[in-house]
Order: sequence, then C-alpha cells, then structure tokens
Amino acid sequence: MKRIEMLGTPMHVATMSETVEFIKRRVLAGQFTQHVVVNAAKIV
Repeated sequence: MKRIEMLGTPMHVATMSETVEFIKRRVLAGQFTQHVVVNAAKIV
C-alpha cells in the first residue's frame, strides 16, 4: 500500500479491493487490526 502524509499524519492509501484483501489476510492470521477512514468533508 502507498503511504502518504496528510496534515502531519501518516496514512496508507488503498483501493477498496486492496483494503478488503489486507483485512482478510490479517483476520485469517489472527492479527489485531484497526481500520480507520478519513471523511474529507470533516477536514475542510
């Protein structure tokens, strides 16, 4: 996943399918995962 910085906060940029695959792999591996999204309307 591509990693960027927005307003001083690092984040990963991913498509929906990349996100689903990433989470699927983490769940199957039993790894703790947090999924957070940015609502652009709240930033402006």
